[in-house]
Amino acid sequence: MPPDRPQTRQIIWLLLGLATLFVVVWRMPPLSALQGVPIMALPVHMVAEIFSIVVSVMVFGIAWNAYSKDRSGRIVFVGCVLLAVGLIDLAHMMSFAGMPDLVTPSSAEKAINFWLSARLVFALGLLIAAFRPWVPLASPLTRYRLLTAGLVVPAAVFWLGLFHPGIWPRTFIQGQGLTAFKIGAEYAIIAILLVAAVRLYLLAIRPQAQEEPGLFAATAITILSELSFTLYSDVADIQNLLGHLFKILAYFFIYRSVFVACVREPFQRLEEMLDSKNEFIATVSHELRTPLTAVLGFAQVLQDPASALSPGDRAEFRQSIVDEGVDLSNIVDDLLVAARVETGALSVAQVRVDLRAQVAQVLEGMHLESDQQLEVSGGAVLALGDPARVRQINRNLVSNAMRHGGGTIRVDLGGDDATARLAVIDDGPGVTAEEQHRIFEPYWQANQEPSQPLSLGLGLSLSRDLARLMDGDLVYRREAGETIFELSLRRADRET
Repeated sequence: MPPDRPQTRQIIWLLLGLATLFVVVWRMPPLSALQGVPIMALPVHMVAEIFSIVVSVMVFGIAWNAYSKDRSGRIVFVGCVLLAVGLIDLAHMMSFAGMPDLVTPSSAEKAINFWLSARLVFALGLLIAAFRPWVPLASPLTRYRLLTAGLVVPAAVFWLGLFHPGIWPRTFIQGQGLTAFKIGAEYAIIAILLVAAVRLYLLAIRPQAQEEPGLFAATAITILSELSFTLYSDVADIQNLLGHLFKILAYFFIYRSVFVACVREPFQRLEEMLDSKNEFIATVSHELRTPLTAVLGFAQVLQDPASALSPGDRAEFRQSIVDEGVDLSNIVDDLLVAARVETGALSVAQVRVDLRAQVAQVLEGMHLESDQQLEVSGGAVLALGDPARVRQINRNLVSNAMRHGGGTIRVDLGGDDATARLAVIDDGPGVTAEEQHRIFEPYWQANQEPSQPLSLGLGLSLSRDLARLMDGDLVYRREAGETIFELSLRRADRET
């Protein structure tokens, strides 16, 4: 049954239509009018291969130049794979029967050897891409390592194919057709592609799928292409032509996937960011107005000489004014610090900080809901950092747990010889696995219940920025049904 995602459903129907075409051509009796006619003539083959080579280079160029450190490394990997495949396809095209000699005489078998090499690299690349997680590259150098591999692999294939043709098994015998090795190699490539296709299909049907539907379509169509190349008896027959047409269509889907991921998707994110900022402005207005309204209301009642308030009521009103003023100060502080971080104007101190003392200072000014409880565990932990920014991070984390977490909140202090850690833990539902990569995006908020108070969606993003300014980090994870935000800073020597 086709999945609910419209794009994936359309791809399934397209694949069914292409599979039907493959079966019709396969089972179709030979047409007498086409006997002896070179359907896959040299010019047709060149047009098909030039299209594939151009698309390969375009995919690499887009993926390479559009990459950024916050984007999945899968696209760069696919781009480098397509670069290697495109270069080997160039050798395949130049080796096709009828082309000028390239070091050694051109022939069907020479072209097939380069073809199998390109298809194997393509299949293995898609398999690795299918199982690679949606994460950025671990290091900027990784991109250049992938580029090096994308050049070294085709260079090795060129060297073996042009200067050591005798080491290749026989793949085609004129007058007999494909050898058992060639057919077996195609089926091995098909097996690799099947595994990749299953994995990509499971990724494509997810609600947050991005480039996966297109990569799934390309993989499945390539399987049909490879099946076509197991059936021809002459390099100029209709099965060869059909296989190349399938290949062209597969490359179209790859190009479309990379284009969407690298070009269209950033514009969509920009539009979402603009919408988020509009919502942010509205939320800021509400968040500032709420404490101001309360402060003005309490102050007017206290100032009214006709109000008959008991001393206890007056003390409670004064405390409410103080609490609302603190909330207002915190909101403004976050906004100002975020602006300074964004412009690079914020400097942080690197002094010895007792994390437990900072936690105690923050918790003094916070009031839990009646159904919430908070506990602190761990002794004094000394870290290097800015006391004011450590308190700001802790306040944001505890406020986030009070707002979105469950009834039990814990602050755990600890670390090792090199690292001091402060973890804020709650038993709330957390965010879905699909949304975890967005949790530190500015202004982003998970779906809130109507009963929850509005928030700026800025605290977590700002807290991680502050942690990194202090040579530390802030990470999120789910363990044993609990939400954990862990701040890590460099450990301070007790004697410094």
